[in-house]
Amino acid sequence: MNNTKFDLTGKVAIITGGNGGLGLGIAKGLAIAGAKVAVVGRNQDKLDNAVKELEAMGADALAYPAMLAARMM
Repeated sequence: MNNTKFDLTGKVAIITGGNGGLGLGIAKGLAIAGAKVAVVGRNQDKLDNAVKELEAMGADALAYPAMLAARMM
């Protein structure tokens, strides 16, 4: 899947907020560069849709539901 100027093959990228918007765009870019991606977010439905989008473009992707802000307090 890698046709970029840098190679992330064999690497794993964890993207918080990766279930939509800018985070999903970053996840897609990292996947294009060859990374396996793990998207983290609060909404399971959005996570599932993000993984479907990533897998449709050939990415190896997983979703992890989490609310990180609650753990920081």
